Amino acid sequence: MALPQLPTELWLQILENTTDPAYLWTTLRHISPMLDSYIEKIFLSTYLPKVSAFALLPRRDPTTNALRYQKFAPEITMQYSSVSPDGSRLNLATPKVTRTGVSIEELNETGVLSQQRMEEAVMWVSIECSRAQAVPIEGTKNMTWNEAEKVWVWEAEWRDLVTEYFEIKRVKKEEIEKRKKASVWKRG
Repeated sequence: MALPQLPTELWLQILENTTDPAYLWTTLRHISPMLDSYIEKIFLSTYLPKVSAFALLPRRDPTTNALRYQKFAPEITMQYSSVSPDGSRLNLATPKVTRTGVSIEELNETGVLSQQRMEEAVMWVSIECSRAQAVPIEGTKNMTWNEAEKVWVWEAEWRDLVTEYFEIKRVKKEEIEKRKKASVWKRG
């Protein structure tokens, strides 16, 4: 498909006015390398700064249900911090202090927020949506302690994270539609 020859600024304005980031990422960016490049620029400037992740921190071993972490961990929400200099990785950071007033540094020093526990956490990620619409991202996480800032930082390949995020949302939407159809069919 040949796209009209428009100045970059005009393409960016058109794409920035698209109100559905999922459509931008999952559909439009696959039309051409040019659109892919423009949409990545839009995500870097508009959507990535709105990424947050609520850490669902484990207490028990998922296979044995044995208590692994004695101390309760408070609610931790990581927010956009930066993008790596090469533009490939997104950094999300914990706040310096929890909503209950306890410092992340203290929680780290006492082992409540150890690197292992942070890496085992299921991260409920949201991109420009409410926490209720977040999706769980599991698997390996690169968590590092930023000694200068006294915060935990999650570094993720942002393209992979965004792709996984929208794929999980798509699958959930399909499951909901199937349940709706099944419910209507059973009543009918």
